Amino acid sequence: MKTILYSRPTRVSEAVERFMDPDQHLRYHAGGIDNVDLLKEGLIEPDELVSIRRIQALSGISVSRDKSCNIGALTTLSEISEHPWIQKNAAALASAAGQAATPNIRNVATVGGNLLQQPRCSYFRSELASCVRKGGDGCPAHRGEHAYHGIFENGTCAAVLPSSLAIALVALEATCTIAFPSEKESEQRPISSLFASPLTQPENHIALPVGALIQSVTIPAPRKGSKNAYVKLKPRQSFDWPMVEAACALRIDAAGKITHCRIVLGAVALTPWRATQAETTLLNQPLREGIEKASTAAAAGATPLQHNGYKAELCAVATRRILQDCLDS
Repeated sequence: MKTILYSRPTRVSEAVERFMDPDQHLRYHAGGIDNVDLLKEGLIEPDELVSIRRIQALSGISVSRDKSCNIGALTTLSEISEHPWIQKNAAALASAAGQAATPNIRNVATVGGNLLQQPRCSYFRSELASCVRKGGDGCPAHRGEHAYHGIFENGTCAAVLPSSLAIALVALEATCTIAFPSEKESEQRPISSLFASPLTQPENHIALPVGALIQSVTIPAPRKGSKNAYVKLKPRQSFDWPMVEAACALRIDAAGKITHCRIVLGAVALTPWRATQAETTLLNQPLREGIEKASTAAAAGATPLQHNGYKAELCAVATRRILQDCLDS
């Protein structure tokens, strides 16, 4: 059995500095949900786990003077789903966090860990299967079981993004603050920039260098006429992974017309998937009149595999539901 060191820094600078040695394989550890699974499945063998639980600067939710909301990377999904500001102004995020996993997991899992977890593809997670994400050739899901796999950009790797929070946060145009081992200053980036297409980076969908640490997530202040919503379509009402999920954020002017719209689909690609054609159909018209056209356009450009074509239909269903929720709110 391999010995794994366990360190517990108390400052961000201490944590990222531990990743300066390129010969050492280290991993951050917070709630530990994904790390434990990856260790059990034999997919990682770190030399050291760097626990960030003692870094107080990574905890808590605060609302700034400009009415934006800052969420520390160690904030749990339960805390996010129950926070009054988020429930009122970022209902899509509150709903995504509140429907993720089980209550016990939501009490431990963190926003940083949820964003950066590895795909739940059964082939990737199995020691017995070879795939492009593990240095192999091709994607075994293409010729195997792929009912829950992707319908967009799925030619190289058909796994789907496991983070529901990412779907809502991209719709809300959230950003994150990241610390890097080689930099003195932290950097703020859009949440969408965390993820790489499998067409360009098939071995890893996380577009961050080793040792990069998410410190916080920021949701911009709500603007007049803003509405947002999230829906998760799954096989069972109890805990289950989504077949399709969707989030939207839009703004409606005094005349009742949509001036800004973002529709983001989940469980359909390895990145948060922007339904740009659906967004375009909604602009400059009343929401009620655009719901059906947007729903029909939600899966534009999809390339379903043999057994997951139903997901294209569910993209329309999920889009219709979130837009109807915005209309009714």
